[in-house]
Amino acid sequence: MPVYAKDFEPIAKPSENVCIIGAEGKGNTKYYKIVAIESLPFYEHDFGAVNAGQTLKDQEVKALYLNARQLAQYRIRLVDDVELQLKQPKSDTKFTTKSGEFKIPRDIAGTEFTNLTEFFVFEDQSILFNVTNPSASNISSSKVQFAGFKYILKELDKEPDKYTTVIVEAQ
Repeated sequence: MPVYAKDFEPIAKPSENVCIIGAEGKGNTKYYKIVAIESLPFYEHDFGAVNAGQTLKDQEVKALYLNARQLAQYRIRLVDDVELQLKQPKSDTKFTTKSGEFKIPRDIAGTEFTNLTEFFVFEDQSILFNVTNPSASNISSSKVQFAGFKYILKELDKEPDKYTTVIVEAQ
């Protein structure tokens, strides 16, 4: 299964392999065999009130972190009228180009772009969020929902012949 597929499915099956870029720091690559997959059906986090046009920076959601040798594949749904930026690690914003930073808008849910909200977390590596209120009114909540899959992994000693590549850091 390809990463960022339109239908939300696991990127690989048990007994298949994954290559995780950023598994142990910037640019580091490690290989794992998937032992098992578990669904993560729903988690809602409220970042709190956000004033009109303001951004809450570097917000952490510790509930997304995992134990050793675990990988999560998440998709995001914004409940309230906010825009979201991901930072993985803290110093690097995800979804960037040479001269632009992309945000996840509220109205992306249910569109052909929903799959583009997908991101991965390895073990307890930090992922932070910048939450922006793009409206002219203050909001009292900024709820975001997460759902996905958790992979239980076994580290491999060498590069396997076949694997799916996953990036867990901003590039």
